[in-house]
Amino acid sequence: MKKMLCALAMLTVASAVPAQDKIVRKAHEQMIEVQNLMANKERKPEETAKMTKLLDETIQLIEPTLTSPDTKKELANAWDIKSMLLQFRFSPLLDNVINKQPKAL
Repeated sequence: MKKMLCALAMLTVASAVPAQDKIVRKAHEQMIEVQNLMANKERKPEETAKMTKLLDETIQLIEPTLTSPDTKKELANAWDIKSMLLQFRFSPLLDNVINKQPKAL
């Protein structure tokens, strides 16, 4: 009976690790979609709303993987994805600041 419980516990732990890594891969795909929407400077308000919603969803999706001890292989990628998403969030603000600056000689 103890062998069965140990085997079941090992199986549960082994299946949890790839699940966290799959979440990181899904977040990476969503990040690429956000990046493509961000690159389109002539986007419609609907596309901007979709981009903002997808950006927020991806940040919420990636948050638990950053603190989870089950994220093994993809931990560095998870931090990279979060930093890119935060950069995308603040990029329009930086563009506005740059546009308001006086032109250099």
